[in-house]
Amino acid sequence: MHNPLSKEERQVVYGTMMGDGYLKMGKEDRHARFQTSASLAHKDYIMWKWGMLKSVCPSEPKLYTNYLHGKSFPTYQLWTYSHSFFTRMRHTLYPQGYRVVKGGLLNDLGALGLAVWFMDDGQMTISGYHVNKQGIRKPRGRYVVFNIQNFKPHDCDIIQRWFHNTYEIYTRLQYDCSVRNTHTVKLCIGAMDAYHKLRPVVAPYVEMIPSMAH
Repeated sequence: MHNPLSKEERQVVYGTMMGDGYLKMGKEDRHARFQTSASLAHKDYIMWKWGMLKSVCPSEPKLYTNYLHGKSFPTYQLWTYSHSFFTRMRHTLYPQGYRVVKGGLLNDLGALGLAVWFMDDGQMTISGYHVNKQGIRKPRGRYVVFNIQNFKPHDCDIIQRWFHNTYEIYTRLQYDCSVRNTHTVKLCIGAMDAYHKLRPVVAPYVEMIPSMAH
């Protein structure tokens, strides 16, 4: 079965599928296609993805406007051609109609794939501020968050084990409500591991894209 993607292209797709990507397949479609989107502020990021995936895309990203509660949300949409490779991936990642985490995909996620996942769903968070003797307001601490609210508890456990086994990065799950709800869960990485273990892996790619470099 033909795989249309190069090694680097697979990394971009795998990383995006852990983040903001999805595989679309209509009732009349023979095969699925890969899709992702980005806001206006991250146009350079979606254009970078297009540059990486140009060989399997029919066109560059296009700007669409969605409306919700009377507000407009312009977004850039990027999609590939339909292909049996994406159909097979869809069957693997959506066995029961919702997305799951597969250890095989994570184990194939190299530095580029992890950087894409981080740029899709990661962020640096400040844990409060304090004022020093000079009256200067400074952060109490920082940590990195991956928004994994789309995954079930079992999948979150797989992600935690993968970070530990692959990079010796310790993580914790943070819930935004008293009841554990997978729609509000975040994966948190402390400042030391984020700086000394995660940053060296993803920085070479993140720093290439101005809107992500911050």
